[in-house]
Amino acid sequence: MPKPAREQGLAPRSDDKPSLTLGPLHSGNWPSALLLFAYAICFSFAYLGLTAGTGALILFGSVQMTMIAVTLFRGERPRPLEWLGLVAAVGGLVYLVFPGLASPPLNSSLLMAAAGASWGIYTLRGRGSTDPLGQTTGNFIRTLPFAAVIAVIFLPNLHLSTRGITLAVLSGAVTSGIGYTVWYASLKHHTATRAAVLQLAVPVITAMIGVLLLAETADIRLVIAAALILGGIGLTHFKPPPQPTQKKPISPPPPPGPPIFPQTFFLQITPNPPPPPPPNPPKTNTKNLPPPPPIPPPKKKKLPPPPPTPQPPPKKNKNLSLTPHPFFFF
Repeated sequence: MPKPAREQGLAPRSDDKPSLTLGPLHSGNWPSALLLFAYAICFSFAYLGLTAGTGALILFGSVQMTMIAVTLFRGERPRPLEWLGLVAAVGGLVYLVFPGLASPPLNSSLLMAAAGASWGIYTLRGRGSTDPLGQTTGNFIRTLPFAAVIAVIFLPNLHLSTRGITLAVLSGAVTSGIGYTVWYASLKHHTATRAAVLQLAVPVITAMIGVLLLAETADIRLVIAAALILGGIGLTHFKPPPQPTQKKPISPPPPPGPPIFPQTFFLQITPNPPPPPPPNPPKTNTKNLPPPPPIPPPKKKKLPPPPPTPQPPPKKNKNLSLTPHPFFFF
């Protein structure tokens, strides 16, 4: 199971939330600022020895490889259509910059690859952004000490002009700042693979702006490369329709229970279940058992004769008299 980006060190910390008292100095974090500075300084020095096409191919190739490798390491598995879109978009980029490719110097190539890797990790850290504008501003402010150190080192080679300073401020603080903020805000809606492929649209957008604003020509190579890159991006956003789930057959309703008494409208009284039958006694093997001994008949006890009942004495009749009755003698 993939771990959260915060546990991988690829998401901003909890102290990146904006504060009303400290402002942008409280937003952002030093690791993201260092990655942003590394991308900018390596990108700038690498193009001193690379052509535009070679530099773009190395830069975007490094970004794709970094983001895909980190995605696989975190346990995420891109869908087949995302892999297909990635191959198509990279193929379109190679076809677009192929005429300007040249054998690049090793040092410049390594610097451009480092710039792409720094930007890829910086992008992955932005997926957990809760305040894109505040965090981008805080990261830019935190890069100032690093830029000051580089400026001091190369101070004898600096040639400052009003036009150069104005263009640098517009390019860094305005266009890059707004672009990075919008990019941070949109990352939470895309997977890492889709975000990696989306960045391949930058050369196509740049070429189209050149055609519209700088009167450059749009040849068949630009059209084919744009179709491959935009088609690959579309494949990463395509989701197959969900498969219909099989409906389970509806079981018949259970039989009605016992009748409900009028006085218990919401209470249904059910009779107690019958007790379970007693377990059968274990069967014993009676073949090898000896016959039981005979049971003697019970002995009858002789009872003594009952005692004679006493007879009451005869009662004397007081009305009888022994005197002869006068009518007895004639």
